[in-house]
Amino acid sequence: MGTYPWMTTFMPDNKSLLFYQFSPAPAVGLVDIEGKKFDRMIDVPDCFHMFPSSESTFFMHCRDGSLAKVEMGAEDKVTQTAVFHGEDEYLINHPAYSMKSKKIVWPTYTGKIYQVDLSSGDANFMDPIETLTAEEQAADWRPGGWQQVAYHRTKDRSYLLVDQRDQWRHKTASRFLVVTDLKTGERVNKFELGHEIDSVAVSQDNDALLYGLSTGDRTLYVYDAETGKELRKVDQLGRGPQVLNVHDLEP
Repeated sequence: MGTYPWMTTFMPDNKSLLFYQFSPAPAVGLVDIEGKKFDRMIDVPDCFHMFPSSESTFFMHCRDGSLAKVEMGAEDKVTQTAVFHGEDEYLINHPAYSMKSKKIVWPTYTGKIYQVDLSSGDANFMDPIETLTAEEQAADWRPGGWQQVAYHRTKDRSYLLVDQRDQWRHKTASRFLVVTDLKTGERVNKFELGHEIDSVAVSQDNDALLYGLSTGDRTLYVYDAETGKELRKVDQLGRGPQVLNVHDLEP
């Protein structure tokens, strides 16, 4: 398991595994988990991340700003969507994706969130949402951290780490978090987390917990996702903890 979620992923039926190959050429490896054997490499365009939408289909984000749809079969088929974001809109490396709802939540370096619905079998691009106000953007508020965004499936909310920072400091930790209703585009809350947080995740139950991981503190802080109140912490996590994984199961 690497530090880039969605560069390695199970398929929805948990019977096979995908992993990304950077070199010697872009490709995706398919592993048969049930049969305990490597299946094959699938040639793909210059695209990254893998978002499975069925037992035989997954999508990838391509350098030109489109998505590639990869359909596995006797002959693998790759098609590409129209471009959905411009070259000057840089998407973070750690989007949130719900394999249950088949929705991608993908912020840019400036806090705009792109949403993609894959539930129909094709990519449905929704209107992007600005999570930071014009005043905040003028005051240099930007997303930052390693895993910067979390998504609550049933509430349809995003949780984005933000702070005041210089441009291109998007991988440094954040002290604040904004909560956005992705149906309406309205802000639900803005929390001060009280710590330098690198990665964020949220549980999928109705009384959700928000998890904030501090690499510097080697500590996992647990918050009430509605109020932002710190509830407890788990320390002594070892050297350089970076990645949070929360199961996206039915409540």
